[in-house]
Amino acid sequence: MIYYSGKEVLAEIKRIMDIEDISMKELAFRLNKSQQALSRIFKTANPRFSTLVDMCNALNIKIDISFYNKSDTD
Repeated sequence: MIYYSGKEVLAEIKRIMDIEDISMKELAFRLNKSQQALSRIFKTANPRFSTLVDMCNALNIKIDISFYNKSDTD
């Protein structure tokens, strides 16, 4: 799937959390962050790449990044 914004990536992470029944509180615990700090990341929807990697590690999922020429995705 191609995502165009941090907001879309976070929505996918949230979808995975819902499927796996992992709460924001639990993810915050796994990340050693406060629930408020994690909520702020989702609210601002502009996470650092390192934050996304940390989230994925905490959820035991992998990130697969591919680069495409824009003309190939239309």
